[in-house]
Amino acid sequence: MSSKTFPEVRRSTRPYNDRRRELAWLAAHEEEYAGQWVLLEGERLVAHGDDPLSFREIARAERIEVPFIVHCRTWFGPAMGGWL
Repeated sequence: MSSKTFPEVRRSTRPYNDRRRELAWLAAHEEEYAGQWVLLEGERLVAHGDDPLSFREIARAERIEVPFIVHCRTWFGPAMGGWL
């Protein structure tokens, strides 16, 4: 038997954000911004471009506490795996 003690588990003080609105926007508009980085806040596109590091300052200026930054994919064809 182990005598290892576990750390105390505490509830987070931050509200839960499931990002449904951001993911819905991404599903609808990702092709338009293929190959670029996007900064989203809800259904709103805050910024887009090639340099995601600059988005940190933009997010601070917009008072976005936890920014949603994602790289838009460039391949939108069917997924395929296995042997041909």
